Amino acid sequence: MLGAIYFMPRFIHVITGGLLLLSLQANSAERIVSINLCTDQLLYLLADREQILSVSYLSADRNYSYLADEMKTFPLNHADVEEIIPLKPDLVLAGTYTNTHTVHFLRSLGFRVEQVAIPWDMAHIEEGIQAVGELLNRQERAQAIINNMRQRRKMAEARVAGKNRPLAVILAPNGFTHGKGSMKGELLGMAGYRNLAAEAGIVRNGNISLETLVQAQPDYLIIEDAANNQNSLAQRLLQHPALKEGLPNARRIAVHPNLWTCGGPSMIDALEILVDAHP
Repeated sequence: MLGAIYFMPRFIHVITGGLLLLSLQANSAERIVSINLCTDQLLYLLADREQILSVSYLSADRNYSYLADEMKTFPLNHADVEEIIPLKPDLVLAGTYTNTHTVHFLRSLGFRVEQVAIPWDMAHIEEGIQAVGELLNRQERAQAIINNMRQRRKMAEARVAGKNRPLAVILAPNGFTHGKGSMKGELLGMAGYRNLAAEAGIVRNGNISLETLVQAQPDYLIIEDAANNQNSLAQRLLQHPALKEGLPNARRIAVHPNLWTCGGPSMIDALEILVDAHP
């Protein structure tokens, strides 16, 4: 699996729910490259600036990254082996689905590559932050971020406790939505809403039809689109007359996708936006 020269982690850390994160050696890395948007952001929040050699190009794109302005100050990469080898990192951070050829080839050359699993709920977000904190020997910073997230979440949930739960749906291009067992679905519940996608039987992620939306008459449409590209058929669905004429009473909530593209501290910013819009 790992190629000609093997890197063996000291142990495998099992995250609740069966997700795996390769980890965690006690020694602290001093020359770090990230080749995944989500690990880019965690690296920026947890590491010292001088430790960061390069981050992925997506981290500097405001459509995807809420830290785009900060990330533009670092050298950017496209997860190409040719870009990474000359940097001579002692740690490369990658995601679960990062280009497997890049990951395997780097490991075959003896580079230490750690893959961070995609979190599916808030508990996994915290575990991911803790795990990267361990990798970087920045456990106190990781715990401080988690404590801040917990405090803000507690305050947000208290604002909607005991109130009516309006029906809402997250709607992205092509009718993509988030149902039962999804992180964004969990966020809707925390913010005091019922999730139409979950009630329609969608598990994790899926697509919801205009017919279902019009029939259910949700109170809120949470529009998730940064591109505003009406030339795309997928984006055009968000401009469909049925959403306006068929749902005349539905209010819209705008949550920028870069706040919840990755499971991290910015999820709490999205939660607070949802709570602020709650009736």
